[in-house]
Formats: sequence, structure tokens, C-alpha cells
Amino acid sequence: GTFGFLPGMNYGETYFISYAVGNDLMPGVDLSDDCTDIAQGEPVVFYKYPQPDAGADDFVCGLSYSLNASPDVGTGSWAANGPGTSAFTDPADPVSSVTVDQFGQYSFIWMEDNNGCTGADTVLIDFLDDPMLVGVPMTSCDPLTLEFTVTFDLTGGNPPYSVTGTVPGVVTGNQFVSDPMPTGTNYQFDVTDQFSCGPLVVTGSATCPCLTDAGTMDITLLEACEDELITVQAPLDAVFDANNIFEFYLHTLPDPDTLGMVLTQNTSGSFGFLAGMTYGQTYYVSYVEGNDSGNGTIDLGHVCTDISNGQPIVFYQNPIADAGPDAAVCALTADLSAVASIGSGQWLQVTGPGTAVFADPAAASTSVDVDQYGQYSFSWTEDNLG
Repeated sequence: GTFGFLPGMNYGETYFISYAVGNDLMPGVDLSDDCTDIAQGEPVVFYKYPQPDAGADDFVCGLSYSLNASPDVGTGSWAANGPGTSAFTDPADPVSSVTVDQFGQYSFIWMEDNNGCTGADTVLIDFLDDPMLVGVPMTSCDPLTLEFTVTFDLTGGNPPYSVTGTVPGVVTGNQFVSDPMPTGTNYQFDVTDQFSCGPLVVTGSATCPCLTDAGTMDITLLEACEDELITVQAPLDAVFDANNIFEFYLHTLPDPDTLGMVLTQNTSGSFGFLAGMTYGQTYYVSYVEGNDSGNGTIDLGHVCTDISNGQPIVFYQNPIADAGPDAAVCALTADLSAVASIGSGQWLQVTGPGTAVFADPAAASTSVDVDQYGQYSFSWTEDNLG
């Protein structure tokens, strides 16, 4: 009276088991005999053992995953084992999403029950954390090139790390050091681990300070005649960096941010009156520091070029004195007629047998009285601000 599932039978279909009595055919009952008696059949059903597929083992970056079981037969549900707690969107859904509260490896079991016949399959899912920063990125400036590098330390994820971004760099262990980049650059680096978890996005910028300081020029006005040189001194408080050169600039405006017209430049600080300049006009000499432009002069467009205030200088024209022609008079009084040029003038007695008195010694045209007859020599001297 014991029967099992046989080839050709169908799961879930109702079959019947009946008790039969009749002549023995050795073996079995002769069902064709009219005297054979068969009892009412007892219904039986065979159900299949479920053979579900929980899906392929996998990993995910983060704490959530979409499961992908292939159900077989019956009703199913998910169960979990792992280092943390698992929460299913729908435990009865073979493609439910699951969220865990700790990183690590979890076993998810998809179990099916087909009218008491059960089957299960397990899938392993690794929940991986993303790379993270340790502290904050650090920048280091090169005062000569005004370039900076970025350094940051990493944790989490699964090394080795891969970093791509604004410039290349080198990852050594858990530390990344970028190649140099120009001051003021806005940088971005994307960090992933060996499983491509991430990216961790690291952004920032850096401005390298300029060490160059042209200092402060003396503001005392320096004056000279047209045939003289004016020499200025470099500021005592000027600061150099290692690749600076310096020059003195002669220019037309006092503001170091504009300079006006640069008339000439040199490294001596000595300047004379130049063609195109105007006597009596104030010019300025500034001390300039910066990088060599490549031809021995300063690159004025470089971010670290620094220009001091301008020291004022003035050149004055030399007077050309002309006392007038020699003359003879029949008297003790004579008229003097110098040809005035520039500046102020002064009549003086140079020689003569007596004493001379000038009506107005500062006037180019004046008269002079003497107290004795004879030959006198008078000089007309002009002074244009020294």
C-alpha cells in the first residue's frame, strides 16, 4: 500500500489508491475477473520539492541591494544572516530590495514551501563601504614656481585606491600626492577602490603666497640740473625670493599700480634727463622685483611681480646767462641790459676802481651808478632752483 511518484505522473495532480481483492495472477490481482472487487479509491497528490535559485553571489558599494532570486514553485520568503540587521522591502518578493545597517558579508536565503515540501537556496552579498578621507586635504606651495600639490589620506573601502582628477598623482599605501598645479587652480579628485566603490570626490583650491616685496621707497623729492644724475637707493625693507631680479623704473605717475609711461629702467638707480622729458615736471622712480621674462627684464605680468611706491625726482634746465654787450658811457651812470633766460638773476660787480650800486640787482634791465671813472666788469648770474 506504499506508493511513490512515478515517471509520467504530474505534480499536483490527484491520483487514487484502491484496495482490490480477486484471483491472483502472480503477481497482482486479476482485474478482468468478474469476481474481483475494488474498494473506493483514496485520493493522493504528490508535490514537487521546490528548487529555487537565490541568484549569483555578488557585492555592492553601499548598504542596499536588489535581490534577484528565481522562484520555482510554492510560496517563498527571504531570511538573512550577517553582522547587522537586514530590512527587506517585501520579504515575499524574490526580487525584493534589502537594506542592512552594517557593512560586511550577508547570507540571504530564499525559502519556498510547496504544500509542505520545502526547498531553499542561499546567495552571499558583500556590502562594501566607500573610500573616505582622513582629516582634510593638505596643500604645499613651491615659492619659486608658485605651484602647489595636494596631499590627502584615505581610509575605508578596499585598497588599492585609484585617483583621477585635475592632474595626475601617486598613491602610496593610503596616501595620495598630486602633481604640481598652478596657484589658484580649482582642483577635483575622484577616488575609487579596487571594487570601483565611490567615487569619493575631493575638491578645493589653493593660492600660493608671493614672497616678493619691493618694499617702500623714500618719498623725499630729489632734484638735479639737466646735466646731472639722480641716484636713488633700493628700499631697505625689500624681500626677495630665490628667482627674483630687480630693476629701477623711471615713470610718469606716482601710483605703482599704473606707473603711467615707463621712460627707462636700469639696475643702478641712476637717471639723467632724457629726450622727451619736461624740465620742472615731477617724475618717479620705483623699485621693481619679479621673475625674469627671459630677456633680462622683469615679467610685469607675473602674479608675484611687486612694484614699490615712486620716489619723486625733478630735473631743472640750466640757465644760459647773457649779460649783454660791452659798452662805454660818458658819465658815472650806465644802463645794463642782460638777456634773461630762466630762473632768477643777480647783478654783481666783478672789478672796477670804485664802488657800484645797482638800481635793482635782480632785474635783467637796470642801471648802475659808480663813484669813480674807469673800467668796470659786471656779471649777470642766473639760478634756476640750484
